[in-house]
Amino acid sequence: MALQPNFAAIAATLEELAQQYRLFANLQAADLGVRLTQVPDALNNQITTLQQNVIALRVNMQRIEHMLKTRDFNATACIINSTVTRQDHPLLPLRDIRTGQEIPHFSATVSAIAGMQGDTLDPILEALGLPTTGTVAEKRRRLMSAIGVGTHCGAAGRQAKEP
Repeated sequence: MALQPNFAAIAATLEELAQQYRLFANLQAADLGVRLTQVPDALNNQITTLQQNVIALRVNMQRIEHMLKTRDFNATACIINSTVTRQDHPLLPLRDIRTGQEIPHFSATVSAIAGMQGDTLDPILEALGLPTTGTVAEKRRRLMSAIGVGTHCGAAGRQAKEP
């Protein structure tokens, strides 16, 4: 009679094999394999974070570029305004450093600044990034200095000498 398989021995051997297979989890290589399967998810998360950071950097760069263009425009306007020699000569309006738009209610002339009050001066000073503290006279002087108009045109509120 031919030899027959010993199913009990096979079952015991398979049971022992299964027990040994479960011990693979204790090996560093097996743990490494599990960790390697997690690497793509971690990389995707890091890539997403980097993409968000790049977008934030672009937004900040655009904001800075916008601010620099506005400051350059205002610097040029100040130079042009510094050539004003009479209180009734027109001033080149400056732009709001926050928006880049022309400042609403900007003084058309030096003499117009002389008539401005705090409630009109404050928003213009704020738009230029300047403090709004002090007396009305101090605010007028601060605005005059900020827009490039010096003492050669006469102090705001006084009549300048006609050439």
